[in-house]
Amino acid sequence: MMSEVAHKPGHGFSSKCEGRLLFFMRPGRGSVEDRVVQGAGPSDFLYGYREVRKLVQGSSLLEAETHLKGTFAARCWTCLERVMYPIVGFNLQVPAVYSNWKALSRARVIVTNIDSIGMPLMLCRALGCLKARLIHISQGTTNFLDVKSEVPLRTMSQSAWVRSLYRELERVIVLGEGARRSLVEYIRLDPGLVTCLQFGVDTEFWTPGVDERHEPPYLLSVGSDSGRDYGTLMRASFPIPLKVVTRIPLDVSNPGIELVSGLTDEALRDLYRGAALVLIPLHDISQPSGQSVALQAMACGCAVVVTRTRGFWDPEGLIAGQHLEMVNPGDSGAWENTVDRLLKNPQMCSDIGKRARGRVCERYTASRFGAELGEWCRLAIEKSESQRI
Repeated sequence: MMSEVAHKPGHGFSSKCEGRLLFFMRPGRGSVEDRVVQGAGPSDFLYGYREVRKLVQGSSLLEAETHLKGTFAARCWTCLERVMYPIVGFNLQVPAVYSNWKALSRARVIVTNIDSIGMPLMLCRALGCLKARLIHISQGTTNFLDVKSEVPLRTMSQSAWVRSLYRELERVIVLGEGARRSLVEYIRLDPGLVTCLQFGVDTEFWTPGVDERHEPPYLLSVGSDSGRDYGTLMRASFPIPLKVVTRIPLDVSNPGIELVSGLTDEALRDLYRGAALVLIPLHDISQPSGQSVALQAMACGCAVVVTRTRGFWDPEGLIAGQHLEMVNPGDSGAWENTVDRLLKNPQMCSDIGKRARGRVCERYTASRFGAELGEWCRLAIEKSESQRI
């Protein structure tokens, strides 16, 4: 028996237009919205859902839970997935799709934001068993192309897999021009299929502090995705302590580095507000890694230093020296010199932080991202409904 995850009250669910638009997202996103309503968390990682549901009647949020956990069927799928992974390069949450099939099959349009959830739905469309139009927010899909592979045939098979499935999409949304370029040039997707929307953060939650800083100054680095290059950062030497907020297991021998984890959003905001600088070291990949942390910190009025990568999300909108500072990939010496220069000029840091806050509020808000995504959802629904007449 297939089980449908409950639609929580307040998630925009409308019986009149039941299943019209579904945001199918990883487990826990419902509790994220609950924290937003309570003022205890930001709406960033709802990916515009709160704004879209105001524009599209019958929008609802469905979490990718599965009742198959621990069952024989789930164990069989895990074994099969291990065999498939070297060929396709991605994990696929097929059990979650199966468990929620009733709701998914009723939808006119489905929005997904991670490949492990989106790709099984693309496969279902390719096989003809799912009629819903799909809008997928692609994040890191082409990272395998940024690492030189010792098995070119594997890279070719993964590229072919992505290309064949992504052609089932109504719209591919990327969060940076570098990611769009990779999909078009290397995966050979139709450029008209791929749209870049600038990711937005909740500027009502991420705000500058009102109190003066009382604790000793510190540097702050935040992030747990594979795009982080903490090795380069920790080879650098800084005049003040560095706090690193991450779930990545790091081998730290330097007494000036403190690892932090398990923070609430409010505690993280306090760290942003108290930091002398926020440092975001990145590998040179096409995925816009570090984007959310940079925008959160900038919205809090922090001066940010980030690695200049091929995936930097908006080189025209964010100018080095005005809204943030940038260093080249893999250069520990550049981190030392840039941090030292900024710490010696607190007025420059303050000015950069103020300009950064203004630019985020102008260009990178969750409400703007949601409004732009909502237009694509609305167009997809209109197209779906016109073909049913």
